[in-house]
Parts: sequence; C-alpha cells; structure tokens
Amino acid sequence: MNATSIASTRVATSLTHAREGGTVVIRLAGDLRHTHGRAFDRFIDTLLADAGVTRVIVDLGAATGIDSTMLGLLARLASELEARDGRKPLLVSPDADINALLESICLDECFLRCDGSPAAPDAAAPIPAPDDEADAETARVILEAHRTLGRMNAANREMFRSVVEALEQELGRG
Repeated sequence: MNATSIASTRVATSLTHAREGGTVVIRLAGDLRHTHGRAFDRFIDTLLADAGVTRVIVDLGAATGIDSTMLGLLARLASELEARDGRKPLLVSPDADINALLESICLDECFLRCDGSPAAPDAAAPIPAPDDEADAETARVILEAHRTLGRMNAANREMFRSVVEALEQELGRG
C-alpha cells in the first residue's frame, strides 16, 4: 500500500449530531480521544436536559479508535438515558475491533446494538468544542468518565482504579 492509499483511508475525527423529531443521531468518527471529552460531555448535558428527545442513536460506523474517556462518556449517556426514559439507546458499530473493546468492558450491555447504518437526517451539525482550554475541567470529565466505567462492574472498577486515584489526587479529591 502506498502513502496515497494509506492517507485516503484515514478518517478525520468528528463529532456531529442531527435531529429529526424526537430522534437524535450522534455520529462519532475517527480516533475518539479524551481531547474530545469536554465537548461530548457538554453535549450529553444538553441532550439529557431536552425532554423532547425520545430516541438516541450513536453511530460509531466511521470510528477508527476510542479511548476509555470517550467509552466512559458513552456509558454515562446510555445509563442516564435509560434512567430517564426506561430504554436503551441504539449503538451502530460495525467494526469488529471496536465491538471487542465495547464487549471487554461490558459497554455493549448498555446499548441496543446493530451493525448497519441508521437512516438519519442529512444535515448534521458539529458538536461544538469549548472555547477555552480548562485543564481542571478536562481532568474532571476524564475522572467522571472513568468513575462511570468503574461503576459498571468489579472488573472495570479494578481496571480503572489507578486512573481514578491519580485523577482524584491531581484534582485534590483524594
């Protein structure tokens, strides 16, 4: 494979959303890292505050990687939607490696999952990035995401314990 074909297979990282009626489709593409956490966390807050949202679809079809912070934020979204509405959001995830990652931390149990692409509104808007660089806020989002993963089960609690403890110390909560 030459450099041109390698570059053409890369997917730019983007977080977008579209809404049609009460259905919101969230498309997360590319390599999803903690650097996107604050934007996604704020979007989740806005989404959960909107009583008009009756169905959420998370599309990971173009995701190439996802770190534990973003996994924790997905867990938060699923958990809080189920608590609010009594139903799980739909997760579209056709990639075998990403599915194995989701299963390894039991995140697949928080969503209804399918391999196909959702029929979604064409006009997608970007999930806005915060205007400022607030290191303490970013650390708080990362901490809460890992706490969420730890609350899912004992294996996750042990897996993410050192991350949670380090962040608690950094933020003066330990």
